[in-house]
Amino acid sequence: MSKKKNTLKDLDEFLKQQAAVLVPPAPLAETVQSVRESVKHTATASSPAVESHAFSKEELCTMLLTSLEKQQNLTSEDTMIINTILYVRNQPNWKEAVRTYWSNRK
Repeated sequence: MSKKKNTLKDLDEFLKQQAAVLVPPAPLAETVQSVRESVKHTATASSPAVESHAFSKEELCTMLLTSLEKQQNLTSEDTMIINTILYVRNQPNWKEAVRTYWSNRK
């Protein structure tokens, strides 16, 4: 009778042999530190290109309104934004401001 081969045992021996030949991986702490430095360097390199500008409420309203007025077909969401801007700008007389804006727009 022939002896059966244990393929799992052979595979285990092969993997152990290959593991002994390969270079052991770097410790996890070194890998994490390397990734952190890479991310930090990338963030630092891109930061000067980005300029932050704090807009006042009026500047923001003007930008939005100008942008929306350039569109030919306004969606219901666009109309709602315009009405909100008109409300923010003219809180005491917002109804009149909305009426006047839409009558002049058409």
